[in-house]
Amino acid sequence: MANLVFKFNWEHRPFPYNAAQGKQQFMLPFASGIPNLTPDISQVQGAGTASTGTLTTSKIDSTTGRVLRVGDFGLGDANPIALSSPPLSASEVTNLCRRVTGDNSAVHGLPSGTYAMSTFSTGSVNAYAMFYPMNVRHDIYCGNLTLNSGSETVQRFFKMLSAANTTVDVNGFIKAASPIVKLFANSIEMNDEAKEQPITFERLGTGDYLLKGSLGFAQEGWYIEIPKDANGNTVVAVLYETLENGDISIKTYKRKFDFDIAAVVADLDNPLDIPAGRWIDVRLHEEPIPENLLNDLDELVSDTPVEFQPTNLAQAVAAAMDGVEPPEIKEEQTNESL
Repeated sequence: MANLVFKFNWEHRPFPYNAAQGKQQFMLPFASGIPNLTPDISQVQGAGTASTGTLTTSKIDSTTGRVLRVGDFGLGDANPIALSSPPLSASEVTNLCRRVTGDNSAVHGLPSGTYAMSTFSTGSVNAYAMFYPMNVRHDIYCGNLTLNSGSETVQRFFKMLSAANTTVDVNGFIKAASPIVKLFANSIEMNDEAKEQPITFERLGTGDYLLKGSLGFAQEGWYIEIPKDANGNTVVAVLYETLENGDISIKTYKRKFDFDIAAVVADLDNPLDIPAGRWIDVRLHEEPIPENLLNDLDELVSDTPVEFQPTNLAQAVAAAMDGVEPPEIKEEQTNESL
């Protein structure tokens, strides 16, 4: 067994002090046959088992005992593995991140677009997935990858409710959201989706309001919510319509009881402003994002692997320094090596 001895002048290394030579030194043991300098890792104290372990052969190599590399299972990888469709298999191992593409026509329930996907395996027959949107106006989805009889033909993934796809109405209830306009007596408030439309507000008189520039009322689900009192009665009577030019007219009145129809109706002779601190929720129509636009957005996310990796650091530095004059390095007379 031969030793290589390195000696240094500085005093900032925790190596033994050699009084005879007045220098600090340390030794690395190497196997016999100095020319090839083949290290004998077994004689290096504290090296651990990873030093002699076998590296993974791919980013999804789940072989027991393999040593992980940067990028394995999405760890530290800026360009994870891309899948054309979400996996439907409970045999999926846990992956921190992969890219996956949804499909509006598929029964699994993940709509078109690109998602960052995390899978979590809890056993050989149970695995779950989370899908995080990478495109505009997408929602977070979650689901079960467990396969059993008939499960491939039913919906597997479901949208999670959040502030991005719901709103709290004037009466404190959670409702599905698309473009939402809160109509007050003298102003409006819009959520982010509504701000994408050129909506303007005009007060024409007491209890007489106009919303201009929108795509109209939502065509599915709810489209207007009127403020109510503690007994569930509306605090104003409301009449609304879409005008020929597409503007939305909303008028509010005092309420009165119509004995002929035994119902509370608007008192058209007594317009009334929306009470202070209350508002009317208006849900507007939203045009879906065209499929070709989603595809264009997907193309913005490159599948090209990152060229700069820790394993080719020297090459990357050399490439970065190409054509740059290196600084002059002066020989230190006190440094010695054997």
